[in-house]
Amino acid sequence: MLSCDDCFKGSCGRGITKAGSSGSERICKLSMSYSEGSKWSAYEAVDSAYAGGPHDEPLLEEDAYMTGQFPLAFGCQTVITGLFKTQLADGIMGMVNKGSSYWSQAYKGGAMAKKAFSLCFTRQPTASREGTEAGALTLGGTDERLHTSPMVYARNMKPDSGYFTVN
Repeated sequence: MLSCDDCFKGSCGRGITKAGSSGSERICKLSMSYSEGSKWSAYEAVDSAYAGGPHDEPLLEEDAYMTGQFPLAFGCQTVITGLFKTQLADGIMGMVNKGSSYWSQAYKGGAMAKKAFSLCFTRQPTASREGTEAGALTLGGTDERLHTSPMVYARNMKPDSGYFTVN
């Protein structure tokens, strides 16, 4: 958990950090509301993260500490409403074009050699709460072994907006 002096993205205030806490602790708070009515609240924390491993073979636990580890600031959700309770996905990974995004923190932390990521999507005939393969995220570039056709690139139409805007 971050002290108010170390807020990365959130703002300082009193809040709840665990079930049953009084909410009197001063913490870095984050929240977001969406147009369809869902919202979440969180407190900000930092921990060591590691960015996966190869797509085609398991990564041994001892190798995880040597490859791709970086400090990650993130929100620990304390309140969720709406679709966050009913959809299969159980969180949000920010991929915006800002320093607070997962990929940007991985790059700054030395876990990625290039400022690039690719998403390869698949569609399964059914979905399950236990997990459904939906594709792969490759940090630092692309993995051509996942391609069944040539890579399609899209130019960011508004690179200074903080979002990836494509036509």
